Parts: sequence; C-alpha cells; structure tokens
Amino acid sequence: MSDDPWERLRERPCRFLRSKEMFYDNGIPVEERGSSGIFWCSQTYRCLGPDSLTVSTEECGPERSCFER
Repeated sequence: MSDDPWERLRERPCRFLRSKEMFYDNGIPVEERGSSGIFWCSQTYRCLGPDSLTVSTEECGPERSCFER
C-alpha cells in the first residue's frame, strides 16, 4: 500500500469520513479533497470516531471497528 494518504482516500474511503471540501463542487480532484486537513466523522459529528480515535484520511481504514465502505 502507498504511503500517500490520498491514495487511501481514493481506494478505500470510510463512508463516514467528511471534510468541508466535500460540500462544494468546484471540480477539485479527489487528491485535493480534504486539503484543509479538517475532518470529522458523520456518525459522531466530531473529530473523533465512535471508537474514540481521531479521524483523517490516514487513520480511517478497514482496521477500525467503525469503518464502513
């Protein structure tokens, strides 16, 4: 697996991961979504997921108990 966090976002995003860039359509490429670095979980509406761990493109993967494709 690549060390590039955007590669993870393209391949295996958690359906609950959110960033403000997801809410406007200005044609930004997938690799730039989340460029603000501010993420939240749509299950908790916080920067922590249901498992009390922080959320981001690097951290929200299949190894987490709350992950859903």
